[in-house]
Amino acid sequence: MKAKDKFLHKHSKQQRHMPFWVCIMLWLRKPATIFGFIFLLIGILVGNWIFGTHEKIKKLEEKGIVAQGIVTNVKIVEVTRDGETYEEYKCYYEFEISPGRKIKNIGDADDLKKGDSISVKYNPANPKEAIIVGHSERSKGDYLILMFPFLGIMAMFLSLIQTIAKFKVLKNGQLTHGIYEGKETTTGSVNGDMVYKMYFKFTAPNGKEYKINTETHRTAALQDDEKEIIVFDLKNPKKAYPLDALPEFVKRFFANENLVNNKANAEVTANSINKNAEQTHSVLKHKRDIPVSVGISLFFSNKKNAIFGIAFTFLAIFGSIPFLNYLSKNIKSIDDSDPVTQCVITDIEDTETAINGESVYKYYFKFNTKSGEKIKSSAFYSYGIAEIGDTLQVQYNSDKPTEVRFTKFETPNIFIMLWVLIPFFAVGLGLLIVGIKGAAKKFRILKTGQLVYATYEGFTEVGEDDDDSSSVEHVYFKFTALNGKEYTAIKITGSHNYLAEQQKRLVIYDLKNPDNSYVVDMLPKKAQKYLEKI
Repeated sequence: MKAKDKFLHKHSKQQRHMPFWVCIMLWLRKPATIFGFIFLLIGILVGNWIFGTHEKIKKLEEKGIVAQGIVTNVKIVEVTRDGETYEEYKCYYEFEISPGRKIKNIGDADDLKKGDSISVKYNPANPKEAIIVGHSERSKGDYLILMFPFLGIMAMFLSLIQTIAKFKVLKNGQLTHGIYEGKETTTGSVNGDMVYKMYFKFTAPNGKEYKINTETHRTAALQDDEKEIIVFDLKNPKKAYPLDALPEFVKRFFANENLVNNKANAEVTANSINKNAEQTHSVLKHKRDIPVSVGISLFFSNKKNAIFGIAFTFLAIFGSIPFLNYLSKNIKSIDDSDPVTQCVITDIEDTETAINGESVYKYYFKFNTKSGEKIKSSAFYSYGIAEIGDTLQVQYNSDKPTEVRFTKFETPNIFIMLWVLIPFFAVGLGLLIVGIKGAAKKFRILKTGQLVYATYEGFTEVGEDDDDSSSVEHVYFKFTALNGKEYTAIKITGSHNYLAEQQKRLVIYDLKNPDNSYVVDMLPKKAQKYLEKI
């Protein structure tokens, strides 16, 4: 057996005790997994609504009872379907299922007018479920919604394959030292910190030199040592990862592992870390007295995260209030022995929610109990069961008369209606968390960061502002940090001409990671005010 093969055989048998949950955690952190899950969730929610409607129409076409009806009104509304906006006719109609019992409903029909006679098929168990014969076409474009769960599953599957391959390298790979070669900016950012592509090189046991790169916003961790630890695949050294670029829950599995013939380098690394830590600690002890109001201004300086985060979150919260109130008022169920009476519909409110293709409305009504007490209440039902001024039969809780249900109609599932609002809440909360974390990091740097003058180097045009179509530029400065190293990649968005008027600009940077830095002039006015006092 060749020396190289013996080496590979010897070391490939050595495995770190790294449980599979580490692989799952790495997988869940990948953007492709997160976006895949969002696509899958959207596909399931919307698909359930669309195909639930299709199935209901199919059953009515096959088994529905035929009745004769008449069109009572026709309205034109604008709808968007298959990516196109056009006018759609909403046909209000009524039909009789037994002598004296008429059902009011709404359907889609563009060739009917008020007063036309129509044939209707309805569900005898729930006459509200009905279609106009010859006007129940289903859009073929509805099936495009299947692309969402398909793309979501594919993204999650491909992400899992990549993660498993990485996990195998982390579990079985060999450790060595790599040399940092440089970095370049990317268009990405994490919590307001620029993401960099960082380059390293190392020599594998086969004697060949390999170059790798990794993208991260935690650049200081990958520049604090003379040599960085690299874990690589013995069989394919191109598969390699800098140890300091990995999450903390992964790095701890390498904590007690030694590199062969690298004790001297390990001592240099330890001394370097201790020296930087002592220097950083001595400066961090001095904190500026900056009020929380500055932190709030930092949060709102990221307008998109703040506005959309608050808007989506409040939309979900306030949208759920009517349904939560309804649930709280109807905790005690109404049984068949409770009193029955007649109510009058006083108002109808659109909840802008749909279940199984049927719009849900909130009906306000009033009635008198058997004791003569006047009661005003409300309930959620599909549109078409009644109009303002109509009389319907209701059943109420004798102990709490405001708990009411219509006796001839099925109450919609309120929990499903609340489920529709979850994506809005998730998106809003996610934007708020990102905005708060970014503001908190800036706030920490303002309190403990180091001030220094930086020299203007140049700019790169990266696009246009969404608000006013003006150019957006990355403006670069360079400065020397307390660790003696020079940093040149401070990202600024705005007019480079304004920033270049003075060749030197005041910059505040994070002592632990000097790549986290901000030109003072670009911070909110409140933050500038307190820094000017220093």
